[in-house]
Amino acid sequence: MNQEQISQILYEMALVTGGETHVEPLITKTLQRLLYHTAFPCGVFLSDIKEIKKKQYECKLEQVVGCGNFLEKKGKIISLPEEFMSERKGGLIADKKCISHIFGENIKYKVALILPVNSAEWFVLLNKNMPGFKLPIERIFEPVLKNFSKTLMLCRDNEKHTFLLEQEILHREELEISLRESKELLRNVLDTVPSRIFWKDKSLVYLGCNNLFAYDAGLKSNEEIIGKTDNDLPWGKAEADLYRSDDQKVIESGLPKVNYEESQTREDGLETWLETNKIPLKNSSGDVIGILGSYSDITDRKNAEKEIIKAKEEAEHANNAKSDFLSSMSHELRTPLNAILGFSQLMEMDDSLSTLVKEDVKEINKAGHHLLNLINEVLDLAKIETGHINLLVESIVYEELIFDCVSLIDPIAKQHDIQIHISSNTRGIAIRADSIRLKQVIINLLSNAIKYNRRGGQVNIDVNLTNDNFYRISIKDTGTGIKEENLNGLFESFNRLEAENTDIEGTGIGLVITKRLVELMGGKIGVETEFGVGSIFWIEMPGEFIMENELGVLKEDNVTPQAIDDRTEHNVLYIEDNPSNLKLVIQLFSRIPHIHLFTAHTPSLGIELAEIKRPELILLDINLPEMDGYKVLEKLRHNNKTSHIPVVAISANAMSKDLKRAAEAGFDNYLTKPLDVKHFYETVDEILLKNKTM
Repeated sequence: MNQEQISQILYEMALVTGGETHVEPLITKTLQRLLYHTAFPCGVFLSDIKEIKKKQYECKLEQVVGCGNFLEKKGKIISLPEEFMSERKGGLIADKKCISHIFGENIKYKVALILPVNSAEWFVLLNKNMPGFKLPIERIFEPVLKNFSKTLMLCRDNEKHTFLLEQEILHREELEISLRESKELLRNVLDTVPSRIFWKDKSLVYLGCNNLFAYDAGLKSNEEIIGKTDNDLPWGKAEADLYRSDDQKVIESGLPKVNYEESQTREDGLETWLETNKIPLKNSSGDVIGILGSYSDITDRKNAEKEIIKAKEEAEHANNAKSDFLSSMSHELRTPLNAILGFSQLMEMDDSLSTLVKEDVKEINKAGHHLLNLINEVLDLAKIETGHINLLVESIVYEELIFDCVSLIDPIAKQHDIQIHISSNTRGIAIRADSIRLKQVIINLLSNAIKYNRRGGQVNIDVNLTNDNFYRISIKDTGTGIKEENLNGLFESFNRLEAENTDIEGTGIGLVITKRLVELMGGKIGVETEFGVGSIFWIEMPGEFIMENELGVLKEDNVTPQAIDDRTEHNVLYIEDNPSNLKLVIQLFSRIPHIHLFTAHTPSLGIELAEIKRPELILLDINLPEMDGYKVLEKLRHNNKTSHIPVVAISANAMSKDLKRAAEAGFDNYLTKPLDVKHFYETVDEILLKNKTM
């Protein structure tokens, strides 16, 4: 290689390194010129040459020219043997083992010419045979490679700068796309939600809204809202001022105002109802810069509420009318019944009457009580259906409960020649229920078991604990049973299941009342029956097992009132305007000689007699002329001469509300018509005895 050839090489290489501005073409073109001028068939460019561990080296095979076998390793990390690194100082390596270690066992090249660009980057030219030139070829290319090194650095900086610039542009474009998509998404969300949404600046000027709000405001698009105030929108001045006042309060306080109702008049004049929320908008410093509002149209809900209120009022009106009717019916029926049952009971006490007459009186009394039971059951059913029934749930000793019920029903059982058997293993059982109502339930079931039994039959009462801590009370009869087709109507009001064609008395609502009372107390009721054999009616009530020493705590005190001393004179006043009722009570007291009865048919006369006679007891009707019994009681209580006298109401008003009102008014007791003569005497005795002991 002569001087002219070297000059040619340097000139061409200078053109390559001075004219190329991109890294990969610069490396490729330089490598091609090196191979051309050295007559080597293959060459590679190694970069990132470094020692990773002691005497272990690696590099990146960045470019390959002239050898397809190496293309698969392009861009990958390869290892360099220690011998290769030490031999490279001579520039020319003739060690096939070293070369094959780098490029693989199948390598056909055994000579490598190393042309360093710098300590981390080399050109390596490969050949099968040793070259024929003797000149130090690496030194010939040294000035070119130095220039190449500088050019390569500039190209890399330029590409890096260009890449960063491109990345920044791409990032900005992505941000713009993202912002645009976010804005579109937000707009879609705002226009999709069922609420109306708007936002204003601190001066209460609209900055934006969604489509629903724009529609309410009579605008063609949501963009038209920008720059407007409430005074520019179709709602009236009063509404606009109200909205702005609310907005200002939220802005000044910095506190939200949520879930409040307000009205709004639309562009078409339609008045609507809104449920509104307003919250202050704040900047990063926490300063209020505006307000965000939303509201929902609740007009349909408000209209529905009005309909519900109207329906409720109508239902209450109907219920009150029903209660008034029942109360009036009860009063009107009880008033004549008071005379019928009262005088029939007195006649039964008259020993001078013949046996035949007494039998007739007994039938009158029986019919009267049947009518009274019908009235009571209808009232009971009405109270249950309207929810006007109060329950006092407590622990009830089962054994005492059953014996009380049986003692009350036993006279009826004897009339029908029915034997009642009670299971003996019942001690320690307590039922959780209302005592009075549970007795009513059991007595009704026992009464049915007797009425629908055969003469000379049996009634068996049993109790067992179920799996869920309920006690099942079973009442089994030996009657005719119930036909299967009649079972569905068993608990229907006034359905007597063909018993109306028999001489068995009944109303057809006893089981209905029983079922509803049981369910109100948290229990269940059912029946097992076989036509022609008999039936088992059962109820299941929550219960508990109690120890023997706890039984006494649950037992009720059965105190029999002490009869008053018949040697002591007593004065009683009765204020009543109904002649029949007045006559009945006079007859009742005529049998007690030591009690002197004074009567008054008007309230004013009664109050006057009370002041003069100072009776120990006043019996007072409720429905009186001039003033009712409550007004009379009030006057008696405010009079120093009569305020201490016990007052017992006697009235045909037997609804629960009547009893409650009487108790709240301060009556000492309340007796309902028709009077139970025995209970009447006991009440009078109890009060007079109490006065004597005080």
